[in-house]
Amino acid sequence: MAAAASWTEDVMESLQLNLGVDPVCRLPEELMAKILSRVDLQSLWRCLQVSRAWNTVAMSNPVWLAQFQSRRKWKAKQQRVEGLNWKKMFTTRHQLDVHWKQGQAKTMMLNGHTESVYCLQFDDEKIVTGSRDRTVRVWSTKTGELLKTLEENQPSNGEKIGGHLGSVLCLIYDNHLMVSGSSDTTCIVWSLPEFKATHRLRHHTSRVLDCTMNDRFIVSCSKDGTIGILDKKVADYPLLRIIQACQGSLNAIHMQRNLIASAGVDRVVRLWHAETGKGLTSFHGHTRGLACVQISPDMRIVVSGGNDNTIRVWDVWHRQCVRVFTAHQGLVRSLHINGHKLISGSYDKTIKVWDLDSLTLTMDLDQFHSAWILTAKTNGKMIVSSSFGPTPVVLDFTTGLDPRYMNLIEY
Repeated sequence: MAAAASWTEDVMESLQLNLGVDPVCRLPEELMAKILSRVDLQSLWRCLQVSRAWNTVAMSNPVWLAQFQSRRKWKAKQQRVEGLNWKKMFTTRHQLDVHWKQGQAKTMMLNGHTESVYCLQFDDEKIVTGSRDRTVRVWSTKTGELLKTLEENQPSNGEKIGGHLGSVLCLIYDNHLMVSGSSDTTCIVWSLPEFKATHRLRHHTSRVLDCTMNDRFIVSCSKDGTIGILDKKVADYPLLRIIQACQGSLNAIHMQRNLIASAGVDRVVRLWHAETGKGLTSFHGHTRGLACVQISPDMRIVVSGGNDNTIRVWDVWHRQCVRVFTAHQGLVRSLHINGHKLISGSYDKTIKVWDLDSLTLTMDLDQFHSAWILTAKTNGKMIVSSSFGPTPVVLDFTTGLDPRYMNLIEY
């Protein structure tokens, strides 16, 4: 971008010397827009103030579309929207980054659980939480209103499948169903959007600690050290295979496409092929048991955290550790990847935000929880987290930003 700005300044100087007039008055607007599309943001703001003619060109949609597209981490859901103002789109996205850098967020508390919240997932409409009080609760993302409580003895289709008989330790959902796992050793499948319990799955002999899924498989892990892989495409969700993955508690699992990552008390991160159940590789380096693991969307890296207070970043292709983060002062309990951001939550009562491109710490949040962080997730616009207590916290970084343009941004 700096080279482009230098080139543009040279062009402008040459035009002014050779023509002796303002180039905006001589060159076609399309050409001037193309030139201004290549300047850096600070120079573009100056161009807006030169004159009315310069302002007209510098405000044009092609200029700001090019500015938006030049940010490698920025994406729009649609490039062509009726009446879309790309300057407004750019400034909205830019201001969101400013909010993240400054930790500027509106705080909302979710009040309703009676004991600690161990797991959660959310989208633009709903937040779903699972708790030691044996319930799953559904909240409005926008207002924090409690919409639904899923608990024991809830009838479904005339059959008393009920809810969980123990703590809800994990959950995951997509557009059609949700799976929750519990200390009662079972998983329950819930149909969406009704949140009706349809199946209770019994394939572990101890508490179900984590679950994940894609469009083909439901995968869970347990304190019994096993991974259970079930067929999501078949109505009764039959068990395809059980893998003995750890000699001891298998605490965390995550899947991207056909790649499964697991982490447990044996300190080893292992990768598995979901279709075959075959072990692919293992990563050694942590010095104490593991609590969380995540695979990046492009499947190039795996991140893991645990009781040695570190986060390790593993290069899947080269099968080696490329970075160790040591900023946490307690067990790293939760990891979540969204785009280029990694969110970590720890027993040191902090949530930290990392940039996965530069592998650096970009934000440290230590003022929102007074107890161990149990889970923390982000969608690029907000963070929802819970600690050793009944009240999850929502941090909304979009406050004051135009919702129309926020809805057009992809994270």
